[in-house]
Amino acid sequence: MLTCLLQIYLHGMTGRVLAMRRQNEELLAKQGELQLAETVFDNTAEAIVVTDHQGLVVSVNPMFIRITGYALADIKGRRLRLLAPPGGDAPLEQAWIGLQADHHWQGELVLARRNGELFTALVSVAAVSEGGSGRVTHYVGTFSDATEKKAALSQIEFMAYHDALTALPNRLLGRNRAQEAIARARRHGHQVAVLFMDLDHFK
Repeated sequence: MLTCLLQIYLHGMTGRVLAMRRQNEELLAKQGELQLAETVFDNTAEAIVVTDHQGLVVSVNPMFIRITGYALADIKGRRLRLLAPPGGDAPLEQAWIGLQADHHWQGELVLARRNGELFTALVSVAAVSEGGSGRVTHYVGTFSDATEKKAALSQIEFMAYHDALTALPNRLLGRNRAQEAIARARRHGHQVAVLFMDLDHFK
């Protein structure tokens, strides 16, 4: 009888030990996932901002601080309207309305750094919902500074349609403008005149 009770006790202890081991393994796995998420949050090349369901800032990553100049202490508990340029918060309001309707918004916004300098941001924001209820608990936004990229694209476009030496419009731009003028004249029943001037020894 005593042996039987001892076996039952040991079996129960083994089950509890195995259950505790499983719980510890699950806890370690979750801790590993959280540590990985924290590493990604801190080291990603994009700015990340997390707000509550009302749009009040909860957390930002180091890249957000680097791009905007705002530390978490400066912006925590505040709305992101402070990133809007003076008198230019209408696009942010429209983005907020779209986000509440669709739980996702993506687009381009002109924002202001803490020092007042404007920059173009490529923004993506998504709602985070509570499991089961579908109630929005947070919003997570990511953005990158696209100012240099846009400037480079503008420069490439300019170089495609202008002479590198004189910065005057080249043949490609001239042909495009002529085609636009001809199409416009056809629509309105007008005529188009083209004047060609040649400068000797000018290439």
